[in-house]
Amino acid sequence: MKQVLPFETVIFDLDGTLAQSAPGVFQCVTEALQRMNKPIPDKATLRKFIGPPLCHSFIYFCGMTQEEADMGVAHYRDIYLNGGIYNNSTFPYIMELLQNLKEHGAKLCVATSKPEPMAKIVLDHLKVAPLLDYMAGADLDERHSNKAELIKKGLLHCNTNPSDAVMIGDTYFDAHGAKHANTNFIGVLYGYGTREEMKQEGATQFVENAKELQSILLPDCSYKF
Repeated sequence: MKQVLPFETVIFDLDGTLAQSAPGVFQCVTEALQRMNKPIPDKATLRKFIGPPLCHSFIYFCGMTQEEADMGVAHYRDIYLNGGIYNNSTFPYIMELLQNLKEHGAKLCVATSKPEPMAKIVLDHLKVAPLLDYMAGADLDERHSNKAELIKKGLLHCNTNPSDAVMIGDTYFDAHGAKHANTNFIGVLYGYGTREEMKQEGATQFVENAKELQSILLPDCSYKF
C-alpha cells in the first residue's frame, strides 16, 4: 500500500550522491593534467572536482587561465569517454532506496552539472535511468550548469511546487541550488562535500547513509535493506 509521502518529487545530485564517481574523476583529472605538464594536486583538492563544472574547477583549483581550462576540459572528456566514465558505481543501498521510492509513487529526478549526454551514459551504466522521471544536465560547453536552474527544470517537468519537493546532494553547490530554487534540501555526508560547507548555504538536515535517507523520505516504509 502506498503511503502519503513527505515529498512528492525527490531530486538527486549525481556525483557524490547517487554515484561513487571519485575513482573516475581522479583518474581523468590526473591524466588531463599530465597531458598538459601541469602539477597534480593533492587528494583533498582532487575531491573538489567532484560536483562543480569542470572549467570552474580547473581555474579555481589549478590556477589555470580560461584558455588552459578549456584545454583541460577537452583532455578530461577524451579520457572520460574512453573508459573513465565507467569507473564508478552507486553508493550502498541507493538502488534499493530508488526502487522503494518509485514503488511508493515518488517522482524521481536527477539534477547534475555534468553535461547531459555524459550523465545519461553514467545513469544507464548504473541502471538508474529506468527509475527516473526526468534528468536535467548541463550543455556540453557547460552552459546551463547552474544547479538552481537545473532543479527548477525538474520541478517544472514533474509539475511539482518547490515546497513539495526535496533536493538531495553532498556539496554546497547542491545546497545553494536548493536554496535559490526555494525547495527543501537534505545533505548526504557519505559523499564528497562537508557538513560545514552545506550549512553555510542554509542546510539543516543531514544523513550519514541511504538507510537514514529512506527513514526521512519513506518514514512508514516496511521495506528493509
